[in-house]
Amino acid sequence: MNAATWFAAALFTIGVVLFLGYFRTGKPLRCMLFTALTGSGAMGAVLLAGNFFAIGLAPTPFSLLVSVILGIPGVVGMLLLRLI
Repeated sequence: MNAATWFAAALFTIGVVLFLGYFRTGKPLRCMLFTALTGSGAMGAVLLAGNFFAIGLAPTPFSLLVSVILGIPGVVGMLLLRLI
């Protein structure tokens, strides 16, 4: 198995764990929407700030998917990986 397959499997596993966690709260749709909106907002802020600073993220389908599924921690994680 190559690295892309492992990474996709890890993202799928994280998504399943988050999905199960959302259902444990009793309000899964509300939690999913909140995570998606805050992640999208954080990604938008990074895209706007990327024009003024040297660090930024490209709006690829992968980065948008990570920001919607993982929310703000996903965006911060992508920024940290970009710095490495």
